[in-house]
Amino acid sequence: MAADWGAYLIGEFALARDPLPGDEYAALSADERAAFAGNAHCHRDPFDAAVLLAGDPDASRLYDTAVPLSGAQGTEANRAVTEWSADSGRGPWWRRPLRYDTAGASRLREWIGRDTYPAVR
Repeated sequence: MAADWGAYLIGEFALARDPLPGDEYAALSADERAAFAGNAHCHRDPFDAAVLLAGDPDASRLYDTAVPLSGAQGTEANRAVTEWSADSGRGPWWRRPLRYDTAGASRLREWIGRDTYPAVR
């Protein structure tokens, strides 16, 4: 772990369905709305969600150990960011969403299972 600052992956969130634009929520049936029952945006007056995400509890999880995405100095991205994700390269890397295709996600999950992590390249 970096002494002062670093970026770490602490889990993975898998979607149960495609993201739902907020303006489509009102048209959902009661059964479809149940997927968002715990979402605070759905209980606000006025409703204020731009988009709603429903997680798949069977495919989402927290990791037992935080997985580093940066080196010891915390500013340089490692291969989990630079090689395996579809990183856009726009803006500071630690503020960008990390999206992984099937192959990238497989490499990341294999890496997460290790006891130690390779140095940043």
